[in-house]
Amino acid sequence: MTPVEWADQNYYLPKESSYGEGEWKTLPFQIAIMNCMGNDLIRTVNLIKSARIGYTKMLLGVVGYFIEHKSRNSLLFQPTDS
Repeated sequence: MTPVEWADQNYYLPKESSYGEGEWKTLPFQIAIMNCMGNDLIRTVNLIKSARIGYTKMLLGVVGYFIEHKSRNSLLFQPTDS
């Protein structure tokens, strides 16, 4: 199972932290990015992006995939508004 497949089946967007509440649906431009993040043969993913493209949500989806399928310790730091 790829990170994209996992996210499309298991990832849910909460009302408090996303524009639209509900099931995650990976957009076409996000597929390669998420699959690269979950590929064991790729150690570093460099990305030039614009604002508000769902990057943080992609990271959270890939971390969920790692926890369930890769049995890895995971730690993700994110800034807060407060």
